[in-house]
Amino acid sequence: MKLNRVTQYARWRLLTVGLALSGAIVGCGDTIKTESDFTPPDLRTPSSDWELVWSDEFDGASLDMSKWSFEINCSGGGNNEAQCYTDSPENLFLQEGILNIVAKPTTPGSGLTKPYTSSRIVTKGKGDFKYGRIEIRAKSPEGQGTFAAGWMMPTDSVYGGWPHSGEIDIIEWVNIGELRADGEIDSHVHGTLHYGPLSGNHDYSGNEYALPTNQGPESQFYTYAVEWEEGEIRWYVDDVLFGYQRDSEVTYRAIDNEANGLSTKGWYTVDQNSVDKDIMYGPAPFDQNFFIILNNAVGGDWAGNVNQAFDYQVGDDKGTLANGVSHSAFANGNALLVDYVRVYQCSKDPVTGKGCATINSDYYNNTFIRGAAPVPIPPILPVPVGVDLFEDSDSSWNLVGDSASIVDSNDENYGEVALFSNASLTTEFGFSGIAYDGTLLPDDAKIEFDVKVVSVPQDASLDWTIKIESTKTDGTTQETTVTAGEVLLSSNIDGVSLVSGEWQHVMFDIGSFRALGLDTSAITAIKFLNALGEFQIDNVSIGAAFEGAKLTLFEDDVNQNWPMWDSRVADGESDAVPMVVQDDDEHGNVAEFHITGAAVVGFNVRSDQGGSGYPFDGSSLSQSGVIEFDLKLMSPPSNPNAPWYLKIESNGGTALGGTADEIRLTDSPILNEWVHYKLPLGPLVEDGFDVSAIDVVLVFPAYGDKAMAQYFV
Repeated sequence: MKLNRVTQYARWRLLTVGLALSGAIVGCGDTIKTESDFTPPDLRTPSSDWELVWSDEFDGASLDMSKWSFEINCSGGGNNEAQCYTDSPENLFLQEGILNIVAKPTTPGSGLTKPYTSSRIVTKGKGDFKYGRIEIRAKSPEGQGTFAAGWMMPTDSVYGGWPHSGEIDIIEWVNIGELRADGEIDSHVHGTLHYGPLSGNHDYSGNEYALPTNQGPESQFYTYAVEWEEGEIRWYVDDVLFGYQRDSEVTYRAIDNEANGLSTKGWYTVDQNSVDKDIMYGPAPFDQNFFIILNNAVGGDWAGNVNQAFDYQVGDDKGTLANGVSHSAFANGNALLVDYVRVYQCSKDPVTGKGCATINSDYYNNTFIRGAAPVPIPPILPVPVGVDLFEDSDSSWNLVGDSASIVDSNDENYGEVALFSNASLTTEFGFSGIAYDGTLLPDDAKIEFDVKVVSVPQDASLDWTIKIESTKTDGTTQETTVTAGEVLLSSNIDGVSLVSGEWQHVMFDIGSFRALGLDTSAITAIKFLNALGEFQIDNVSIGAAFEGAKLTLFEDDVNQNWPMWDSRVADGESDAVPMVVQDDDEHGNVAEFHITGAAVVGFNVRSDQGGSGYPFDGSSLSQSGVIEFDLKLMSPPSNPNAPWYLKIESNGGTALGGTADEIRLTDSPILNEWVHYKLPLGPLVEDGFDVSAIDVVLVFPAYGDKAMAQYFV
């Protein structure tokens, strides 16, 4: 049985792959007035609303143990690092107001199991914080195998063990001063979040910031900071923002409020303490107390495998003690120097940390770090799917009637058709076959066909009767139940009366047959009664507007449910009506659009624009679906170099509370050549687009540059 009104290979199709405004406010009288200060804020200076709540200036003779604790172990830091952490004054000491954390070779005979020693200190239980600005003023170590950091871990692993409860890397320095794979000398600093489930590799997202090579992090002190508030974390070097991340914001399918996308793809976690291991898209896991860690590691999975790592392998003639680590960089000690650590609380809103952000002009441009949260996949909804019963002799059902046959209509618009010749009022004829389940079709879904009376009976006053039958067999008892509904042809929706020699289109609502007792779960026949004479029938269908998990917008002809559309034509501002024109043998009939002024063009299913009013539900395609089309540029837009876009809308678009999104076409159209485009739906879903009610699909050059463009689709 054919489940689509159009053929399978479409050029426009969705298919499964396999598819600040400020100013004075004046009241009604002169007695109420507020005035605004128009002096622009200095966005590079931290707000005065940050209140210092904790700090260590390292001005004492030794480490303040009321604020810090040593972690002592040889476990490799979780990254297969080459140091043992100690509390030895050789590895950590204060000098002239500076904390020194020194990585150095292990003393022979110490009994330690790693070739290097260093220190790692934490504030856990002595300084635990939720939201605020955390500053670390520091100077990094230098050399191959160096891996120092200032970072944060959760005080209580509320959502489960690492990484479920998160990790905030304020600053990391890796192999500073060494040559990178990209040919640059490494002066980059890193800010990262770790989160999500530990299955294979865990999820993380972050950014790096390159300091000038002659002013690298090893050459002078810089102030590194994060500003952490509910739902957002920002990274700075000397108050220059170099990255920010957010929690993930979920969108919901309009039809049933099921989560179906992310308007912001940020961090997330999996709650290991919940029965179903729930995915959490909000502020978690970065909504709990975290403590600060300072350490100076050696080598390991990161530092020991990048930059010039492969020049240093154990057993070489350079005295290498750990793979990827230059021993000469540590032979005399290699220190992370820290001037201070300070923690501030946002006095405007200590509970959420909001209202004190230090931002700059790049805040909304190129510093957002996209997270790794998985896009929620909603339950797949059963989708109503129409059926073509007869079209160009391609019949899903058999013809009924002794005189029924398939003939050439001698009409290029119809091709082969069903011919019936009847001289008896008792004869039933039409189409029957395998049961079609129309349960999901709404009552206003159409049963429709085209008919042409060839010869008129002597009694032309007879009114045809249209009969729909359903035959359902109980799978257990094997009992068969037959139901039917009959209506007069004259009761058709448009009041069409049959005229001899003309093709006419006749439609009925399926609900009118249901009201008469028809069980639409197993429709097995469409028959014509009281129909005398000779006549031809073609394009018999039920629910043609419903194409299931595939939508063909154009292929050789217009999809009448999704007409070609021009916004200026619709508004009466232009007569450049989109047309069907003939192209080459390969492409046949194509859709032609000619943009005038600021017109937007494409295909529109909204009823007020001539469409069927039935949006396309692409829920089942949200992860694997594509939008696919061919485009041929016939005349360039006013700006020949303008980028081109595909825009898609759902639920009436943003103007009516729905959603919309655009995809820039990677390859620009070429004059007089066909270009094939295949765009995945997944990124649209990740951006929060609701694919459950798609009602507009447009393709056009950039706004303001598109006038005069003419092209085929």
